[in-house]
Amino acid sequence: MVKQIILGILITLVIIPGVLAIDTQVNVRTLADHKVSIFVMESNRPEIKNSFYLDSGAGEISAIYSGSEDIIDIRVKVTKDGQTVLNEKFDEFNAGVPVYLQLIPGDISKDYKKLDSEKATVVAENASQAVENASKNESASTIGSDNSNESTKKDGVTGLAISEGKFKFSNATYFVVGGIVIALVIVLLIFKVGIPKMGGKRDMAFNYKPINPTDLDREILSAEHKIKEAKAELSRYRNKEKIESVKKSIEDQKLMLEKLEKGDI
Repeated sequence: MVKQIILGILITLVIIPGVLAIDTQVNVRTLADHKVSIFVMESNRPEIKNSFYLDSGAGEISAIYSGSEDIIDIRVKVTKDGQTVLNEKFDEFNAGVPVYLQLIPGDISKDYKKLDSEKATVVAENASQAVENASKNESASTIGSDNSNESTKKDGVTGLAISEGKFKFSNATYFVVGGIVIALVIVLLIFKVGIPKMGGKRDMAFNYKPINPTDLDREILSAEHKIKEAKAELSRYRNKEKIESVKKSIEDQKLMLEKLEKGDI
């Protein structure tokens, strides 16, 4: 009976730790083709509960630690040809939760999963920003092209307006031409009526020849008619030059349009 009790106690002592043991997966990312030593300790205690000695292979290895500790510390040592390359201690991991340790010179992390996620987020944000910038540049380019086309149209219109205005006569021109015509009429009247001759002591009043009002009216009408004809001639000349200018501008615009359609510009 006593033997059975003792045997039961021994079996219980063997089974209970196994039942209470918690499995913790320890993942390590490090340099390829190196030796990796993993030491698991109870948190804040120097005693090593278990150790693993592995080859890093391609750079990622994994080990399973089973223990009853709730919180553990882990030390990882990386060596090459007997020389220590890295030796880092990571504190306070909850047992039963996978651990992801990274030991790369200049890039040490106690959670490389989180580190990878942060890097992926940064890459995604940079890509999104690049797409947004490209879209803005394309929009700006389109707006600039539209403004350039609008400016070209305005320049064409302005050029046409200048071309039209080149042959425009001012009011002063009409006055000058009208004055010349009137002066000619006056000269004709003087020659027709006659210039009083100067002679001796004879009074100039005796040489005065009355002007017939009817003749004067006729001459005035004739002068006005000539002025109208002169204005009409100037108008025809101006319109002719204006029409030629407009035709030339239209031909230039057509030629430019044909070049644009053919892609020559």
